[in-house]
Amino acid sequence: MAATGEIAPERTMDYEKILDYFTNTVSCSLYDRQCNAIRRIARHNGGGFAMSTLHYVNRLLTIADDNVAEGIAQFEEPLLELLTCAARPFQLEASK
Repeated sequence: MAATGEIAPERTMDYEKILDYFTNTVSCSLYDRQCNAIRRIARHNGGGFAMSTLHYVNRLLTIADDNVAEGIAQFEEPLLELLTCAARPFQLEASK
C-alpha cells in the first residue's frame, strides 16, 4: 500500500484520458483540472518516465508551456514539476 500522496506503483496512468482534459471542448478551459492532472502525472513518475510514455509527456510539456506563454500563470508550477521528472533517468520496462 502506498503512503498518503503517493500512487501505488502497479497503478497505470491513462494518458489518453488525461490529454482529453486539454483538447475536449467541454474541459479545455478547466485549468485547475488540467494542472491537477499534470501534478498527478509528476507524482506518479517521480523516479522518471518510461520510454513508452515520452510522446504523451512531450505533448503535455508543449501544452503546459503554451499556456504559460499565453499568460496562464497557474501552469508554471505543474510545468516545473513535469520538467523535474523528465530530467531524471528513464525507467526500465520489461520486454513483452
